[in-house]
Amino acid sequence: MSSTKNIKSIHPKVGWVPFTNDIQTASSRMRSYLPCEYLKSKGFACEIYQAEHQSQYDIVVFQKIYSESAVALAMNLKSQNVKIIFDLCDNHFYVPNETAKTKQKSERLKQMLALADVVSV
Repeated sequence: MSSTKNIKSIHPKVGWVPFTNDIQTASSRMRSYLPCEYLKSKGFACEIYQAEHQSQYDIVVFQKIYSESAVALAMNLKSQNVKIIFDLCDNHFYVPNETAKTKQKSERLKQMLALADVVSV
C-alpha cells in the first residue's frame, strides 16, 4: 500500500448532506454542522457536501435525508466507491397510516438503507 493511500485511509475526506440547510434546525445542527466543524477543527478533511467536490469524497453522511434526489446521489456516490453513512435521529420506520405518499417514502428509506455501508441512530 502506498504512503498516500495510508494517509487517505487515516484521514478520509467526509461530506455531510444535512436534512436541511437551516443550521437552526436542531437535528441538522447537532448531527451534521457541529460534528463537521468539530472534526475540521481537529484537522480532519470534512465539509457540508458540495457537488463540485463530489470526486474528492471518501465518505458521505446523509443525515436523515432520503428524498429522490438524495437516493440518486447516494447511488451515484456508491458507484464511485464512496462509503455511505445514513444517520437517523427519529423513528422513520413507524408509518401509522399507509398512503401512496408514505409508501413512496418508505421505499426510499429502504433504498437508502440498502445503499448505506453504515447506519447510525
